[in-house]
Amino acid sequence: RFEGEFDGQDYAIKNMKIDVNHTRASNTDKCLGLFGCTSGYIHNLKLSGIVLSGETYRGKGALAGEICPASNGIPCRIENVFVDGATLTGNGWMGGVVGVVYGNLSNCDSSDVIIVSTPDQLSSADIYYRNGNYVGGVAGLVGEGSYSISGCDAADFNITAYSEIGGVIGAVSKDNI
Repeated sequence: RFEGEFDGQDYAIKNMKIDVNHTRASNTDKCLGLFGCTSGYIHNLKLSGIVLSGETYRGKGALAGEICPASNGIPCRIENVFVDGATLTGNGWMGGVVGVVYGNLSNCDSSDVIIVSTPDQLSSADIYYRNGNYVGGVAGLVGEGSYSISGCDAADFNITAYSEIGGVIGAVSKDNI
């Protein structure tokens, strides 16, 4: 997990491709993105031509699969991140920028994003079951807690999923954001 500060200085990361190539995700394949899972401060970065595919146990996003609080409880912050051109395929919990959010997003935009979330064939009793859900243009799921999501936008996107689908955010847990 990345816990530091990453200042992209408005540079672009282009044409990144990650394929988790097996039929059943293990707990080690929890998150998928440039930063699989992060509790750091990431800002001023552009991503384009991103391709992420395969099953994961938890989130998938061009920047990060999941953002979460640091061990000291300080929320992760993602600011001024722009995704222009990404294709994500898998079994759920996907966002154009971040898959699962337990932190703060500010001025994070996505455009020209294609997300295809297909329900898997595992039984609901299996802990790896995902039902093709929690999919959004910027974030798939905002988890429990009080987080700030501001100035985020999604444009020119195409989402195919089963449930909990949103243009910007696929689903928000019961607490306020």
